[in-house]
Amino acid sequence: MKRVNSFLFALFVCVGLSFAQIYSKKDRLISLVNKEGLIKLNTSSFNQFTGGKRNYGFVAFLTALNPEFNCKPCHELEPEVILIAKTYQKRKDNTNIFFGYLDFDDGEEIYHKLGLVSAPNVLYFPPQKAGESKQFFKYDITKNGFLAENLARFLSEQTGYSVRVNRPINYPVLAGQVALGIGILVSLKLIYRNFYQTTTWTTVSILVVLATTSGHMWNHIRGPDYIKRTPSGAIDYVVDNVSSQIGIETLIVAIICKRFFRIITILIDQNNTSVRGQTPTKFWCLFVRWMFCICF
Repeated sequence: MKRVNSFLFALFVCVGLSFAQIYSKKDRLISLVNKEGLIKLNTSSFNQFTGGKRNYGFVAFLTALNPEFNCKPCHELEPEVILIAKTYQKRKDNTNIFFGYLDFDDGEEIYHKLGLVSAPNVLYFPPQKAGESKQFFKYDITKNGFLAENLARFLSEQTGYSVRVNRPINYPVLAGQVALGIGILVSLKLIYRNFYQTTTWTTVSILVVLATTSGHMWNHIRGPDYIKRTPSGAIDYVVDNVSSQIGIETLIVAIICKRFFRIITILIDQNNTSVRGQTPTKFWCLFVRWMFCICF
């Protein structure tokens, strides 16, 4: 009987110590969380919080922020990770997942241990029981990108908890969107007012004609080169082929058409009935005729 009691006592002591170790680890994590919702790690703390028995999930952001590494992706991903950690920290049940970051300078051994050859990396270590050695899950930055929303979706799938992102209001962008909305409403009102006017449809027709006859649509579909060089190095402005063209041809034709319609607009002046008023009109008519004879 004494042996049974001794065995049960030893068993309870072991279980108690195990739970005490788990909860002391969790309590330490809670105390280490900073105002950004992150825990600064080194080699020792990384091994401690990601190894052994744990009743929490751990998200590790492995980065290299030292300027000598010139890791632009690290600096690009850092604010997105902080945003997720801050958002999660505001939850009432914020002790199920913890977020930590490990800089290369503080944990080079971890990089070698995990076989990581680049930065940044986001790893999720799920809860595990004593004696287990679960594999971590790695966020695919190349495939999913740097946005916090994509990372939050990945963590939601792996953790089973709803990980959300609450971005702060960007007031300059909001002001720009409001101004754009007002501009669109004003434009719609002006367009509606002039919808049945001949001038409106004339302008639209001219723009469509210019876009098509100048070759803009052809360039948009085919994507030709802007200029073409001959074997001698000279530049060709017009391709000697009826089924092809280059980008600069579009610009040339567009300028010609613009000048032509500009001149036509000047010529349409019903009030110029005097001899002095007719002289410029005759001159510009001759100029337009001469220009089109040369160009076409």
